Amino acid sequence: MRAYEKCDANILQAQCEISPPLCTLGPAWAQKFPPADGRLLVTLNGHQGRVNCIRWVTRQDGGSENELLSGATDKTAVVWRRSTLGQFSAIATLVGHSGPINAVDGLYTRQFDGCSYPRTIVVTASADSTVRIWERKQGTEEFTCLHILLMGNGFALAISITLLPNTTVPLIACGCDDNRVTLYVENEQHQIVKVQTLTGHEDWVRGLEFALSDSGSIFLASCAQDHFIRLWRISPRRGDDVLIVPKAVSELQEEEDIRVKERLFAVIDNDEEKSTFAVTIEAILSGHEGWIYGVHWQPAVYTDGKRHQPMCLISASMDKTAVLWRPDLESGIWLDEVRVGEVGGNTLGFYGCQFSPSGHSFLAHGYQGAFHLWHKSQKTNFWEPGPTVGGHFDEVQDIDWDPEGGEFLVSVSLDETTRLHAPWVRAGLETNWHEIARPQVHGYGVTCLAMTGRYRFVSGADEKVLRAFRAPKNFVENLTRISTVDTKHVLERMADIAEGASVPALGLSNKAVFSSEDAVENKDLEIQPHPNEQYPELYFKPVQLSGSTALKDMELIVFV
Repeated sequence: MRAYEKCDANILQAQCEISPPLCTLGPAWAQKFPPADGRLLVTLNGHQGRVNCIRWVTRQDGGSENELLSGATDKTAVVWRRSTLGQFSAIATLVGHSGPINAVDGLYTRQFDGCSYPRTIVVTASADSTVRIWERKQGTEEFTCLHILLMGNGFALAISITLLPNTTVPLIACGCDDNRVTLYVENEQHQIVKVQTLTGHEDWVRGLEFALSDSGSIFLASCAQDHFIRLWRISPRRGDDVLIVPKAVSELQEEEDIRVKERLFAVIDNDEEKSTFAVTIEAILSGHEGWIYGVHWQPAVYTDGKRHQPMCLISASMDKTAVLWRPDLESGIWLDEVRVGEVGGNTLGFYGCQFSPSGHSFLAHGYQGAFHLWHKSQKTNFWEPGPTVGGHFDEVQDIDWDPEGGEFLVSVSLDETTRLHAPWVRAGLETNWHEIARPQVHGYGVTCLAMTGRYRFVSGADEKVLRAFRAPKNFVENLTRISTVDTKHVLERMADIAEGASVPALGLSNKAVFSSEDAVENKDLEIQPHPNEQYPELYFKPVQLSGSTALKDMELIVFV
């Protein structure tokens, strides 16, 4: 698991999670606003299997989080702590599950004896059909299993934890494969008990998150594979409000309003005061056309010690879109304010999303770890794509340096790609290394590589075929603009260099594309017209990349 550093606002998630000044995704990432680039800060080694989920242990006072939770296929959850020097160390390993851990969450609360030091509660959900609640008491680093929730033949896919308003009672929500959201609280005997089951979703519940509104009510957002998002309101009830029974529509008087059916539950706090809460459906959001895997609230904003929770929600779906939701100021109806995403391609869509702490940026990521960032322009007030970190998502098999000056690096991987990494040079900003291009997008895992010249290489794949590549003119020119690599003498020497390249449909080999002014002696190098004349003859269009927009614009093209 890796953490990437950035100043100001940062974005984390694998899930992906956010906390200044870090963003983590097992690998992790951080982003600055105005948008800049992230860099690798530290690699966290502690798991023996793939990291499935991460989450910061949240604070109720809005302070910076310093403890991170991670769950993996090795059936353990690890608690990491960030020191004042920014270094991470594993302080506890939670062992007890017999299956991979799918979701984690945690928060700080107060001891029942009224002590001012925090009590830490961690919740882990596993494929072993259990949810475990762990507790760390004051003055110790050891976590003990407080309770085990049995899910029967199913399992929890999403969990979230918060505190009920004006109490120290934790509220836990579990989204399961039975299409339901189940609410649990801690009673006066310190046992975890079920208080409500929320129905309405018609497929597996994949995401949950709480938010405390300025009015004192808790909002719970749930998303599912039925393509819908449901917003639930959990409000305190006092006095006569508890006794109100909703009437049937036929029994209402002309001046009476229709009341939504409420589900009531009561808890007893450590001061033995009974509190009653009502759960109602606030809204059902429809707009996605695929499974919704992630839903997150915009983080609360603290100004002069006062807390403000923006009523703004981001969702990510397998339909390759991320949607920003906000209630209309006049009617209060929730509407999709912004819709961004990908068009075409062979990606699986978005597997998760996350807001930046300021709310001026948000991030979506794919199943294989690709990041997609959008930030709100202060000039145009529009949401624009921004540069992110990138890299291979499977084992790297071979690397080779630029043989003439070592100014860039080429790598191959079992993720079926060859990638070129070079420094991104910008005036007035620090120069960092980035993935600049993907010279080869293959159909097999690429296993070996050899540079035969500064702009030539040979690669071999699992299909047992060697393929030779030469950089086209458009790429060489763009590399000069991005990395200030001197290529003037190369272009003069390579008179017959192709303008660009094209990848035929269902093809594994790039086809050279020459400009109309160049005479091509070898007719076999020319790309042949497509048999279906409704498509263009060439699939390549020269693009000029320069300045701070280089990596952002590079998302719109493919170097081959």
